[in-house]
Amino acid sequence: MALPKQLKFINIFLVLLIIYGSSDGTENQHEIFLNRLLQAVHNERSVETLFLLHHSNLANCSLQDWNPPRIPTIRSNELTVFNVEKTFNHNALALVCLMKNSYREILNTLAKSFDCMRQERIILMIHRKSDSKFIEDITHEVKNLQFLHLIVLIVQEKYNGQVFASTLRLQSFPEPHFKRIRNVFAIQRIFYRPINFHGKVLNAIPNDIPILFVALNEMFTEYARRYNSTLRIQNRTIKEDIEITEDNYDIDMKIQLHNSQNFLHHMNIAMDIGSNSLIILVPCATELRGLDIFKELGVRTLTWLALLFYIIFVLVEMLFVFISNRFNGRNFTMRYTNPLINLRAVRAILGQTSPISNRYSLSIQHFFVFMSLFGTLFGGFFDCKLRSFLTKRPYYSQIENFSELRKSGVTVVVDHTTRQFIEQEINANFFRDEVPNVRTTTIQELINHVYSYDRKFAFVANSIPWRTFREEMKSINQKILCDSKNLTILENVPLTFSIRRNAIFSHHLRNFIINAADSGMITCWFKMAGKVIRKHIKTTLRESEQQPSHLPLSFDHFKWLWAVLCIAYVMSFMVFVMEILWSKYQRRTRSVSIV
Repeated sequence: MALPKQLKFINIFLVLLIIYGSSDGTENQHEIFLNRLLQAVHNERSVETLFLLHHSNLANCSLQDWNPPRIPTIRSNELTVFNVEKTFNHNALALVCLMKNSYREILNTLAKSFDCMRQERIILMIHRKSDSKFIEDITHEVKNLQFLHLIVLIVQEKYNGQVFASTLRLQSFPEPHFKRIRNVFAIQRIFYRPINFHGKVLNAIPNDIPILFVALNEMFTEYARRYNSTLRIQNRTIKEDIEITEDNYDIDMKIQLHNSQNFLHHMNIAMDIGSNSLIILVPCATELRGLDIFKELGVRTLTWLALLFYIIFVLVEMLFVFISNRFNGRNFTMRYTNPLINLRAVRAILGQTSPISNRYSLSIQHFFVFMSLFGTLFGGFFDCKLRSFLTKRPYYSQIENFSELRKSGVTVVVDHTTRQFIEQEINANFFRDEVPNVRTTTIQELINHVYSYDRKFAFVANSIPWRTFREEMKSINQKILCDSKNLTILENVPLTFSIRRNAIFSHHLRNFIINAADSGMITCWFKMAGKVIRKHIKTTLRESEQQPSHLPLSFDHFKWLWAVLCIAYVMSFMVFVMEILWSKYQRRTRSVSIV
């Protein structure tokens, strides 16, 4: 009786052995399939981070017990969100197990974990035969989440335990849909990066600064042409009148200074267009007026000096003449008119020679020579200073540093974004300590102030658009604003523009900008933009276009000299009349005394 019981236990043991043996074989087949799949993807482009995601209640997912060798692996479910972009390498691959009743929750978790990386490689695995309705639901969800490089594997087992998969590849353009392909291991490339957007619209918010808008418009137009997309700029589309808001834009052309803060709704791309500095532009020195030229020449000081030396010369001459005549015993009568009109002293101050009589003593002759020498030096100094003013147009002194800027009282205009950057990244008390007289406006108001060509304000600006604006001013022969090395706030700060987070264009646009900067195309676009702006300004101001940038000296520059010359002739004529009248008065006095 024991033998049948033993046979019964043996049969049960054999059945269990067969079951466990087949189960182990099936598990090994799944691991073999996953290892082959990972190796095929890695051969196309290296996988440096592997992200495995499945639902916590899913029991038959082959990813649960799979341990890929030599690749950092993150395991997660719908309850946990990882920030892969900030913590791990961007060369990532996501393997996701989906169920029909929880696919939305899993895909949303994947989207949050792959924030700013939604164009990376994703493989969705379905361990059952799925219907077309389920695939359509996945397509709709993928469109909303902006996934780009994605395939779906419908994993099944053959009767002998081997694992095979039907493959669907996501075609994102013009509308997302799945296309069935052959065996995933037989195709040449599992993932490929599309270079044809099939006319997909690229929504952009324009820049308020003309030069930056024209340059960026050229760049994005070339990008749209190369990748077959349609560029649509807010309020500038002719065929469509669609308002581009903060919710549906792809690119914001408004340039910002790159700072250390994290942006929640967009990411910034730096533009490699040369070194940029944050500077203060001040009003250029203006040409001196006629009265100010006399002040710069020091005419008042020179007049007082000439009067002082005239009095000294007259007194010294009178003293020498008096002592010399007393010493020689000659009678000498000092006329009271000599101190008032002493032509020898006037000649000496004007640098002219004075006739010397042989009757004069040697000391008086030496004194006259000294007077002539002093007058020559005095006149030469004044002549050199006057020539320098007439050779080059004289200008008021320009503000060169922060100390002079504070003393001048000029109002410094800055936009809200730049002021916030300075106070957060440089010095919270910068405007209180360095630039107390400041006015904060919007960027549009600041641009309006700049193009009003008003010399009353100084501006906080970036050096890249400033260089183009300076060329604009040269083209119309205007010199409104100037910079100074001592008015630099911060050097080598990159300019950035914003791309909406997870925009489907972001990866290709980033690579396009890097290649354009390396090839020098961005510099070329900025030069083209400068020519367009200058042409527009010249068209608006045609009279300035015909005026050369440098004018030779003409009679108009000597108007104030003609006025001075006329005044001098009038004064000389009055002196001449006074001399005639005084001579008649003296003759009449002599005739009366003789009588």
